[in-house]
Amino acid sequence: MVNYRAFSQIIALCVIVMVVSFARAQQADKAPPKSQAQPGHLETQNDPYVPVERGALGTSTGGRYIRNGYVSIQANVDAQGNNIIGDAANEPSIAIDPTDRRRMVIGWRQFDTISNDFRQAGWGYTSDGGKNWTFPGVIEPGVFRSDPVLDADAQGNFYYNSLTTDGYWDFWCHVFKSTDGGQSWDDGTYAWGGDKQWQVIDCTNGIGQGNIYASWNLSYSTCDGHFTRSVNGGQSFQSCTYVPGNPYWGTLAVGPDGELYVSGQGFLVAKSTTAQDPLEPMAWDFSTTVNLNGSIVFSAGPNPAGLLGQCWIAVDHSDGSTRGNVYILSSVDPPGGDPLDIMFARSTDGGQNWSPPIRINDDESTSAWQWFGTMSVAPNGRIDTAWYDTRGDPGGYDSELYYSYSEDGGQTWSTNEALSPSFDPHVGWPQQNKLGDYFDMISDDMGVDVAYAATFNGEQDVYFIRIGDTCFDAGTVELDRNEYACESTANIQVNDCGLNTDDLLVETVEITIDSDSEPAGESVLLTETDIDTGLFEGSVQLSETDGPGVLHIAETDTVTATYIDADDGDGHYNVTVTDTALVDCTTPIISNVQTIDIGPRNAYVTFDTDEPTLGTVRYGHSCGDLTESASQGGYDAVHSIRLDGLDDNSTYFYVVDVEDEAGNPATDDNGGSCYMFATPDIPNFFTESFESGGNDLDNLSLIFTPNATVDFYAGCVEEIDELPTDPSGGTNISLSDDDYEHIYLSGGETVL
Repeated sequence: MVNYRAFSQIIALCVIVMVVSFARAQQADKAPPKSQAQPGHLETQNDPYVPVERGALGTSTGGRYIRNGYVSIQANVDAQGNNIIGDAANEPSIAIDPTDRRRMVIGWRQFDTISNDFRQAGWGYTSDGGKNWTFPGVIEPGVFRSDPVLDADAQGNFYYNSLTTDGYWDFWCHVFKSTDGGQSWDDGTYAWGGDKQWQVIDCTNGIGQGNIYASWNLSYSTCDGHFTRSVNGGQSFQSCTYVPGNPYWGTLAVGPDGELYVSGQGFLVAKSTTAQDPLEPMAWDFSTTVNLNGSIVFSAGPNPAGLLGQCWIAVDHSDGSTRGNVYILSSVDPPGGDPLDIMFARSTDGGQNWSPPIRINDDESTSAWQWFGTMSVAPNGRIDTAWYDTRGDPGGYDSELYYSYSEDGGQTWSTNEALSPSFDPHVGWPQQNKLGDYFDMISDDMGVDVAYAATFNGEQDVYFIRIGDTCFDAGTVELDRNEYACESTANIQVNDCGLNTDDLLVETVEITIDSDSEPAGESVLLTETDIDTGLFEGSVQLSETDGPGVLHIAETDTVTATYIDADDGDGHYNVTVTDTALVDCTTPIISNVQTIDIGPRNAYVTFDTDEPTLGTVRYGHSCGDLTESASQGGYDAVHSIRLDGLDDNSTYFYVVDVEDEAGNPATDDNGGSCYMFATPDIPNFFTESFESGGNDLDNLSLIFTPNATVDFYAGCVEEIDELPTDPSGGTNISLSDDDYEHIYLSGGETVL
């Protein structure tokens, strides 16, 4: 007699495997065969993982390279800021905290040794605007990962989208989240995905704030489709869908009204105005092609085993006449003998019609490679682009980082400027002949921050460079919030290059802050963030109770910070500069708390608030032990938060926490008793007994547990002495050696 047991999800697993196979059969009609897919992009594992102790590697002085006054600072350094000899880092992506631009994270492909092409998800972070970087290591040691893509949400949380593979033709992604400035990451969320994925996060103030959108190459993916979105701040990602035209090797962008654009080789642009609405299914307004006078190149010249650039798309969020303009840029192989140029086009009607292409590189050579063209747009509408350029090495591939910008919506461009020393992209290869497939940049009104890879010291390393001023001659003063609670702290920043009178000293400046309740106000001393920055910071307590050094405030007061700019650099003196915020002392009201769509593994908690708030649900198996939490990104008055990873046949207790834009908190714990719900039971066991003995599964239990991976389950085998339920009276099945029969159970749950 052979006895074994298994969870009923085994049957669901069989069904899912068959569905996936069918989906791939469908996909074959929509995507090119694997043998015909473009080889220049593919991320595959060739070498096995070999642990390398970083401390055992040698070190050298950390890279700090200057060209034309621009400083490139190495990010992949040890705790002492030294270069690590023998490793490699390339293909960097950068994200910046919009609430504190000094906090940045760079992700890259980390090779622990150049003798092995096994790569992992490396990263570094800074809290001082890129002057110093910390490189903790990799997110998941020993896990093959590539194609790092980072972004930040409006609240300053970082998201790291990372590709992995089964080593053959299946590719998928996880999105890791950091809530502490990039110092640590969560366990990651399965996000479908595929090779050369890109992501973007909606940071507008619309209904899509916090949505995460991602697309990838349809030819190399675990799913039938090449687009997904998350409408719950990255807690989960929706099933794959298609983007019309099948764009790949391109980026995504969100417009000022929450509209979504996807770009790719071709050059294709697709637009959706409804993707931002979590209640609407994915739909696309249109897909169109843009003429950039050429095509993307791969596996050539300075990057023999990779792309020479991807397609970049960006949207103008300024308040001027160029607001809503859509821009596309790429390194393009034009007609004739010139190998690559930086080409640009713009649309002034939301992506439907496009201008003729414009060449941005101003060299006269027809043999130079302008590769890895990259673009970003500042909030004030300035367009920035950077790229690698071989014009300084005629006939060769030695490259320099170049830069140009446009202040008139891309109609004219500044003279090209070299930012870095020259480097040889053909050295330091970690068992693959490329420097990655892209680098990344983010613009602000004062300049642009770039993360790029170079081989200045003979190895592939990641560098950060700041382009442009970090301070203005025309001084500004900023409060850190638009609203303050009645017991709170106001953080104040002054930006004024003119205050930096001594480049070797940390200096101070005094400003005033007042309120309707205290018109005379308080003086606040601000201190320069470092020598030679022109940025000054300080804080003051706000309270309904007046006191020395405390600004007295009350409900509905206006708080005003005032700075006197002695010289704004434009011929004006003693200019009064202000910033204001409102006082909100009222605690938000939570109502209509409900639990809906309760399943064995997840449930939704919905509730309303009387003003836009951030919402969090804390939950657990008892009211006194609420150890788990789930949140929804962005401020909203109508909330729906999904709780995942629940146990079936279990009782859960929860409370709802919210915080309004002033920082006023509120909690609804159902009068101290907590809200509660129970998950339904999953049928436990499917058992079989065989009349003859000697079977492979004799006295074994097979348990398949959902684990949110591409395989859907983790399997476990253990020995048992008896069956949990008696199969007597069941259906008789006659099977010969190596035979099988499908068994279907009704009334079960599909496991995703």
